[in-house]
Amino acid sequence: MAKALKKYVYYVGLALSLYQLAIGLFGTPQSLVHRPLVAGILLSFLFINLDVRGKKGNDPRWYDIILAFLSLACGAYAIFCSKGFVTRYLYLTPVKPSEYVYGIIFLLLVLEAGRRALGWVMTTLCGVMIIYTLWGHLLPAALYHRKFSLGNLIEQLTMTTEGCFGSPTHSAVTVVFMFVLFGCCLNATKTGELFMDLSLSLTGRFSGATAKTAVVSSGLMGMIEGSSISNVVTTGTFTIPAMKKAGFPAIFAGAVETVASCGGQIMPPVMGAAAFIMADYTGIPYSSIIKYAIIPALLYYVCTMLQVHFRSKKLGMKGIPKDEIPRIWTVVKTKGVFILPVVLIIYMLMNGYTPMRAGFVAILVNLALALVFTRDRKGVLKSLVREFSNSSGQMTTIIAAVLNAGIIIGTLFMTGLGMRLSSFIVKLAGGQLFIGLLFAMLVAILLGMGMPTSGAYIVMATLVAPGLVKLGLSVVQAHMFVLYFACMSMLTPPVAIAAYAAASIADAPPSKVGFQAWRLALAAFIVPFMFAYGPDLLMLNGFLASVWPFITALAGCFSLAVGLEGFMLHDAMIVERVLAIGAAFCLINTSIVTDIIGCALICVIVVIQLASRKKQLLERS
Repeated sequence: MAKALKKYVYYVGLALSLYQLAIGLFGTPQSLVHRPLVAGILLSFLFINLDVRGKKGNDPRWYDIILAFLSLACGAYAIFCSKGFVTRYLYLTPVKPSEYVYGIIFLLLVLEAGRRALGWVMTTLCGVMIIYTLWGHLLPAALYHRKFSLGNLIEQLTMTTEGCFGSPTHSAVTVVFMFVLFGCCLNATKTGELFMDLSLSLTGRFSGATAKTAVVSSGLMGMIEGSSISNVVTTGTFTIPAMKKAGFPAIFAGAVETVASCGGQIMPPVMGAAAFIMADYTGIPYSSIIKYAIIPALLYYVCTMLQVHFRSKKLGMKGIPKDEIPRIWTVVKTKGVFILPVVLIIYMLMNGYTPMRAGFVAILVNLALALVFTRDRKGVLKSLVREFSNSSGQMTTIIAAVLNAGIIIGTLFMTGLGMRLSSFIVKLAGGQLFIGLLFAMLVAILLGMGMPTSGAYIVMATLVAPGLVKLGLSVVQAHMFVLYFACMSMLTPPVAIAAYAAASIADAPPSKVGFQAWRLALAAFIVPFMFAYGPDLLMLNGFLASVWPFITALAGCFSLAVGLEGFMLHDAMIVERVLAIGAAFCLINTSIVTDIIGCALICVIVVIQLASRKKQLLERS
């Protein structure tokens, strides 16, 4: 039975990948046909691949097989009844007995899939919202809503595009799936080697070269992959052992790869699944989201690189021997052609093509280049088939996240709780933006624990972003803020999923890798506050208006890294570290007064460092 199920996952997974390529070329079928079809198949894969404890690698039990069969049956039922779903009058057309059975089973499957793939946080939240929807009419005035029957709940969540099959699911089973396939194509054609070699040629001669190579290569890979865990597994396989060999502790090596990989979710042009969901959720064109994300993504990697640099200097780490560093011209000449798919994606997205079409064309171009410039063409094709068949495995966690998020969104819509929560946030913050931002950051990190970024973002976009808008942020600022911290939840203890993946490669304790990653990313935690107070960092008013805020933001990142690592030209004293952190907080606000104060404090630190360095040199002489 186990062998038959593996064959089912392999061949149906391959067929599903080819189907995704076909809709990239011909367009997406009707919503309540396409979404249940893909969701049902992916749920069946999830129950076969993940056991009752959420672990991979164990043979499915009899109840896993039943759940997989029920997932397919629910998908088939929704497709068969799609015409009736579309034409019914919501809350007026009676719910049939068969629809009751379908709806209850499907919701239970979604909750169990969420528990296995995401943990108890999301499942508990969904369960609370279902209970609140059914019995909230019995609560006091502050939480009261109109009475809804079980049939109303089933209609909303399983028979419309305003529940489980809503916008997040649409993004997941179309655009996100396409870019997962693009990542699979890159792995099959070994395009990732180009980014590794480029990174090594750029950073190899500097202090802590292997760690800096990890940051650059993960950033480059993140431009086209957009998944923290996939990025860790892809680049970390090479970078983590290299860092350990160079003398970095295993915990630090895993942390560097974790932080660098998490930034890929906000690194254009592809970014992560949450960015595509953001485009659907807000109605902002994806090409605009790319533009808004450029400076925050650059600041994230600057912060990470600065902390790695100062830590490397503090540890006395050296660069790589010159004869072991690939020459950049040689890399470009031998492998540079494989950068074309990335350039093509950027061009197509910025010129109005849909992400689906851009991803489809990029896959074809990448494959064509591999077949032309690679000798082992048969090996490339075999690897591609294997990667495509396994691609659905990467989608199972995402589908669990968006279906569960659909329950939350649908119930919030029914009860009107979302609007009341946003008003509560404004009241709790007392109208103070900074307090509201701190509250949003904490909620994003807490709710995001154990969840993929897409799930964390959907919850935050529904519950918190509207409150931030009421406090004075634009829609873009609010959603970019919660998206950024949803990414941070992947590396924040105690449940830091990306850190766990890196820890397994580094052979280090996951909790210690998670804590070290969080500490290493602390400088990057100020970036969302910077663009919340300075919208020009999102290029909302054009490129020229963003130049000075970008320069002061870089200064803020620099000073915070100095304060956190306790090093600039040499070890910093406590007073210098306090001044550096103070300068960083001054530079969060983009007003000219705080900018002058922040820059003045940095100058004071530089003078102190130079003076003490001169004194040390005189004492040695």
